[in-house]
Amino acid sequence: MDGVTRVYSKHAATKGKAENALLAAMKERQDQGRQPVENISFGEVARRWLSSIEPAKVVVDERGEETWESPRGRIRRQTWDQYEAVMRRYLIPGLGALPIRSIRTSTCDAFLRSLTVDGKGSSNVRIGKTILRQIMSYAIRHDLYVDANPVLEVDRLSRNAKKPQALDMPALEAIRAAVRNWRSEPGVPGPAPTSALSDVV
Repeated sequence: MDGVTRVYSKHAATKGKAENALLAAMKERQDQGRQPVENISFGEVARRWLSSIEPAKVVVDERGEETWESPRGRIRRQTWDQYEAVMRRYLIPGLGALPIRSIRTSTCDAFLRSLTVDGKGSSNVRIGKTILRQIMSYAIRHDLYVDANPVLEVDRLSRNAKKPQALDMPALEAIRAAVRNWRSEPGVPGPAPTSALSDVV
């Protein structure tokens, strides 16, 4: 591991047995540096990863506007909630019981493809792939996985293009009413609403 050449020896009743014992000892020594420090499940690693990415907290400044506290290196709460939901609904049931060291590119590819049914579920695939890649990166950084990140070699998964749908008049009027009434209730904290959003709509 430190690049220094050393001399080792093994003794046995015959020369051949001594050579075999020495080769076996060398192989065992080499494998020691390539084995994960723990043999745990993918689900446990996923839970450790999720607890390590604490979302940034939302605070209200002196003007009553919401801002993110120390957002650098952290994700938004909405993103964290989205990650947690996809992990709980799909990744843990699908891969959670597998040993982390048994996860391969074929495992990841088959799992991600299973999230689409009749062309639906592409957003779950996209988010699931992001989460899966980050979990495996976490495992590598903490010596829980000794190979390259298997998610990086997953084929690009095709998505069905959705045809845009125009709103009908009742839906459009409902949206306009919702925008006009947004945050207009008495006692709602924060800055007073303006007509900018309703003008755009």
